[in-house]
Order: sequence, then C-alpha cells, then structure tokens
Amino acid sequence: MAGPHDHRACEIRYRDLLGRLADLVERIEHLEEVQREIVDLLRDFRDLGRAMAARIEGHSRQIENRTVQRILAAPHEGRTLRHFRN
Repeated sequence: MAGPHDHRACEIRYRDLLGRLADLVERIEHLEEVQREIVDLLRDFRDLGRAMAARIEGHSRQIENRTVQRILAAPHEGRTLRHFRN
C-alpha cells in the first residue's frame, strides 16, 4: 500500500515536472522570437540581394549601351562591326 511518504514523493516529482515544463515553455517562446528575428534578417538579405542584382544589371546595360554607341561613332565602324559579327 502507498503510504503518506509515497504520496509526498509523487507530489514533489509532480511539482518538479510542472516547473520544468514552465521552463521549457519559456525557452520555446524565446526560441520562437529568435526564429522570427532570423527570418526577418534573411528577408532583409534577400531584398538586398535582389536590389543589388537589379542595380548591377542596370549598370551592365548602361555600359553595354555606351559601348555600342562608341563603336557606332568610331571612324573604323565597319571593321569593328564585322569583327563583332564573326
């Protein structure tokens, strides 16, 4: 038969378990906050990467357009155009 001592030991274990569960819930909440911060940072990096790629692409187009304009304005235009066609 279970005596009062067994009941007390069970109650102590139960209270310990509740305390550990409360601690675990706090840790999970903290982890969720950290995960949200990480997702926000990743989103910012993604947006920055997209903006940088668009800017580089725009600069590349500008350089290409200026190069074509200079080639067309050059006095040896025919020879240069034949070179690029080949």
